[in-house]
Amino acid sequence: MRENGVDPLILDAGDLFFSTKEINDSNRNSEAYRAEAILEGYQKIGCDAINIGHYEILNGLSFLKNITQKTGLPFISSNLKNSSTDELLFEPYRILHRGELKIGVVGSTNLLPDTCKSISSDDFIESCNKYANQIADEVDVIVALVNASRSDQSGLADKMPNVNFIITSGSTNMSRSNSPQKKDGPYIYSCGKQGKYLLSLSADIKDNSAPFV
Repeated sequence: MRENGVDPLILDAGDLFFSTKEINDSNRNSEAYRAEAILEGYQKIGCDAINIGHYEILNGLSFLKNITQKTGLPFISSNLKNSSTDELLFEPYRILHRGELKIGVVGSTNLLPDTCKSISSDDFIESCNKYANQIADEVDVIVALVNASRSDQSGLADKMPNVNFIITSGSTNMSRSNSPQKKDGPYIYSCGKQGKYLLSLSADIKDNSAPFV
């Protein structure tokens, strides 16, 4: 795409690290190696924002903080907090620039593992809306990266009125070109199971003279 003059936003909605929901002594090393290999690939490709999801948390807070700091990739989460300090673990959003456009990207999850006591979470929808509203006057477009179960993804477009695009993970849903969308958005997309698919989304401005509202 870049060779053809397109400079895309590369985003990940979460559930990136592991191939299983059970991390134990028998698979901990191999799964950690897998996560590091994936992030090494992302470093080569370039990534604009990665949402912290269920799988990123599975191996505990120490592993998560260590691997994210080591890679320097831009991880975000608007609702995951340190249980001891009640402070956000990551930046809640990023503001990205493409040409004259400013794009705000906010991330959240509601799939916190029961076994993880060192991390707490605020409501994932309220957190996304809070920061979307906070940056609304600074940006032209807002993208929400949401890691949630299939049932909790239902109705997201109605619950996030100030977001333009919603990219989800956490279920096996996969969007297609003919998937029904809410008129005038927000438009919601999902990439299928275990990150096996790349979703490429192109948006065109029909009237270059019309202001963003």
